[in-house]
Amino acid sequence: MRYDTYLKVEQLAESFGTYDPFTISEKLGFKVHFKDIGSNVGFCTSILGTTEIIISDSLQDSPARLPVMAHELCHGIEDTACVSWYTLGDYQKNSAEYKANAFACQELAKLYEEEYDELPDSFNALKNAYGLPDEFLEFFSFS
Repeated sequence: MRYDTYLKVEQLAESFGTYDPFTISEKLGFKVHFKDIGSNVGFCTSILGTTEIIISDSLQDSPARLPVMAHELCHGIEDTACVSWYTLGDYQKNSAEYKANAFACQELAKLYEEEYDELPDSFNALKNAYGLPDEFLEFFSFS
């Protein structure tokens, strides 16, 4: 994991007292909505100076909403001037998507620790808890 990703995750947690991407987004003033967005699972954009995160309504009651939210939170922090679509299978076509996925994996590993009082011992523990896609495996490391 890159140090800048680690640092960003830790600074947010220190500022907001949690690793929960929904709570952090709320405290940053981001607006989060669940809507029908077709085959996409999430996107982030800035509308009139307000960061808007839209997540597929099909994920509203699923733990899989967390990796999407953490991914879009990263975009909201770094890329508010552009629209960032998150689509499964297409997620790493550029460095912004790659960074957002690395951030999401780190954020959720630390959220796991916050909720279970220990870091996940395997990628499968994170996958089972939060529905991380298999493509996130490359970002999982705590050595």
